[in-house]
Amino acid sequence: MSYRVELIPWMVWTLIVSYVVGIPILTMLALRGLRPTSVLIWLVVIAAIVLPINVWFSERQAERLRDYVKAVLSAN
Repeated sequence: MSYRVELIPWMVWTLIVSYVVGIPILTMLALRGLRPTSVLIWLVVIAAIVLPINVWFSERQAERLRDYVKAVLSAN
């Protein structure tokens, strides 16, 4: 059995939409000189580092929850 406890589809779609809308807006602001280009670069780098870490933690939480549910159900 494979459970994806924390993979909530509407949250994933919200994240995708925010990137699709946000990155072009931030790029336009950087090209017009209203926002430093370094801000855009930092946001992309931080997202690339933090998202895999978040997925790793989510997988560990899902694993612990699955083990706990198995233990509770097998105790009955």
